[in-house]
Amino acid sequence: MHITNYFDLSVKNNREDLYDRERELAELMEGIQTPVSAVIGMRRTGKSSLINVGLKGTSHIIVDLRGIGPNPSPLAILQRFERAINSTKLNSLWNTLSKVSGITIGSVGIQLSRKRGEYPDLQSVIDMMQEWAEKQGTRFVIALDEAQEARGYKILEQVIAHSYDYNKNLAFVLAGSEIGLLYDFLGQEDEKSALYGRHIHFVEVKKFSKEQSVDFLTKGFRAHGKEPMNIEDAAEKLGGIPGWLVLYGYEAVNGRTDLDLLVDRAVKLVEDEVKRLTARGKHYKHIFKALSAGKMKWKETYNFVLALEGTVSESSFNDALKQLQKLSIVEKEYEYYKIADPMVRESIRRVLS
Repeated sequence: MHITNYFDLSVKNNREDLYDRERELAELMEGIQTPVSAVIGMRRTGKSSLINVGLKGTSHIIVDLRGIGPNPSPLAILQRFERAINSTKLNSLWNTLSKVSGITIGSVGIQLSRKRGEYPDLQSVIDMMQEWAEKQGTRFVIALDEAQEARGYKILEQVIAHSYDYNKNLAFVLAGSEIGLLYDFLGQEDEKSALYGRHIHFVEVKKFSKEQSVDFLTKGFRAHGKEPMNIEDAAEKLGGIPGWLVLYGYEAVNGRTDLDLLVDRAVKLVEDEVKRLTARGKHYKHIFKALSAGKMKWKETYNFVLALEGTVSESSFNDALKQLQKLSIVEKEYEYYKIADPMVRESIRRVLS
C-alpha cells in the first residue's frame, strides 16, 4: 500500500504524492489533445511534478532542457532528446528511429553520431516519432522541460511548427519557469516566429494560497504520523511556494523543526542565482534593492533607482523591470511590483546589505 508523501524532495511520480492540482491536471490532459500546450509558473511551483504525474500512463518523453542555453548547439539539443528517448525502454520506438541517418541502436537504446555533419536531423527524428505513433495507434507526447532554455535555436521552433501542421499523432508540452522568456520562445505575437498565430493551450501552475499551504502541511504531517508543526508560520514565511513548503515538511518530519534555520538554508540555496541575476542586467541591482524592502509602485521604484544611480531614463528602467518580470523574478500585483519568491527577496536583502 502506497503511503502519501507530499514531502518527497524529488519530482513526484505518484498522483497520491501530488497535493491538489486537480484543475491543472485536467487542463494538461485537455492540452495534450492539441498540438502544442505550455505549462507555466514560477520556479518551485511543481511544474515538473505535474507533468510527470499527468503524463504517467501515456506514451511520452520528457526532454530536460535545463541549463542548455540560450543558443544551444544542435548536438546539445539532440543529446537531450537521446537521453529522453532511451529512458522510455521502447524497443519498437528505437527501431523506428534507427531509420534516421545518424542514429544506430546500441546496448541501452539509440545512439547519435557525434561527428559534425553526420548529426541526425531533428525534424526527421520528430517525423519518425509520428510514424511510430501512427503505427501504434497512439498519441505521443513530447514534453520539453524549461523550454525557454532553447531560445535562439530556431530549428526547434520550426520543428514544433511543422509538427503542429502535419504530425497529427504528436503533441508538444512546453514547460517554463521564466514565463516571459517562454512566451518569447513561443512567439505567438511575433510575425517572424514559426509559431506565429497558432493556438497554444496554456496551463498555469500557481503558488498555494495561505489556506492551501496550511492544508498541505497539515495533511503532509499527518500522512507521516506527525502532528502539524509551525504550519501557520511556515505558510506565512514561505509564501505559498510548494518547493519551500516541501523542504520544510521534509526537514520537520526528520526532526529539524526550526523554521528560521530552514529559511536560512533556503536563502542560501538561491544565493548564487541572486548574485548571477544582480550582475546580469543594467539596473537589476538597484531594482532588487528597492523591492527587497517590500512591494512598490512603478514610480516609487523608478525614483528609488534614480536616487541611487543619479541618472536613468524611464525607458531603460522600464526595459529592465519588464525583463525581470519575464524571468519571473518580479511580479506585478495590481499597481505594485514585488519579488515573487520570499526566499529570493530575503537573499537579495542579505546579498545587497
